[in-house]
Amino acid sequence: MTLRVHSWGGLGSQLFVLAFIYDLRRKFPKKKIILVHHTSGVSRRLFELDSILESSIPLKLIDDYKPNQNVNQNENKNELKYLLIKTIKKILERLYVLINIDQNPDINKIKPWTTIIRGHYSNRLVSGNFLSYCVDKFTNHNFHFSSQTLVIHYRLGDLINLANKSIIDPSYVIEKIRKIAETDKLEQILVYSDTISEAKKLLFPIENLYNFIRFSDEPTFTVVQHAISAKHFIGTSSKVSIWISMLRKYQNIPTELLQN
Repeated sequence: MTLRVHSWGGLGSQLFVLAFIYDLRRKFPKKKIILVHHTSGVSRRLFELDSILESSIPLKLIDDYKPNQNVNQNENKNELKYLLIKTIKKILERLYVLINIDQNPDINKIKPWTTIIRGHYSNRLVSGNFLSYCVDKFTNHNFHFSSQTLVIHYRLGDLINLANKSIIDPSYVIEKIRKIAETDKLEQILVYSDTISEAKKLLFPIENLYNFIRFSDEPTFTVVQHAISAKHFIGTSSKVSIWISMLRKYQNIPTELLQN
């Protein structure tokens, strides 16, 4: 019986899904497990792990992103459809045919007859074997930083406008940068951000260190590659920063992860 593991979100979320699938394969070595990635979300989320995903794990892409989706005028019909879907999901969950991994993080809850798994997958421990696998896949042997490089991953993007989330206070980021600069002679500071113009404004008060900073918006995969090889790293509120920190700690490399 095929097991479909559904995925949403960017590279950080996708890595948590893949880590979970690796655990599943150890529990069900003979089961066919399909990774189903959805593009829906606040913005279109493309699959970014093609170079990491093993050929033995089939990938199905569902392009269900709908920008500025209008609310159906027939609200009663929408409400009825919602209640019907919710009822069906509850029945499937009670039978363990469908499992929400956020509500049941214990992998032992997954049965041989489970066919659908959904969730964020980020509340589970990541195995050392998978971290080792990721370090090998993300390491770019053709790329080398100056020995005195600080990399900062400053997630901004939709966090600037979302009411229920917020960015890391720039004064906190600047404080960490200054502390590192006081103890180590930095030759370059690289700030990777999804909103360069805003990052420049927020970090401008660095004063004398500002001339050492280069701002860049690189593909997320490249950001991870660079961040795990730098001497110093400061991460902010994002799953990508969490992964970079985990991969650096796995290699016993110092890391700073700033969270709200």
